[in-house]
Amino acid sequence: MNAGPHSTTFALPAELFPTQLRGAGSGLASASAKVGAALGAFFLPVIKAEFGLSAVLILVAVVSLGGALITALLVEELGGAASLEDRHGDAIASRPTSRPTPVRSA
Repeated sequence: MNAGPHSTTFALPAELFPTQLRGAGSGLASASAKVGAALGAFFLPVIKAEFGLSAVLILVAVVSLGGALITALLVEELGGAASLEDRHGDAIASRPTSRPTPVRSA
């Protein structure tokens, strides 16, 4: 399995967010990844020009290790556990999952 960005952008939100919020959670994770990529594309060449390649590599390593540490500390292992709705039903805002049928006029 790939242990790179795919895990935290696509695989984890599907496991961590309850069914009602899964699409929004995946979108938030994907948007965050794109913001990070855009910031990196803009700032890394500037940092390289000012401080050299070693500074870029150290910064990328620190950010990657920080992301791994935050993921390890905040992500709850769910393998084989009950669903999020079963475990945290009171904390999850319930909203209807089906849309009402529109009324047609004659």
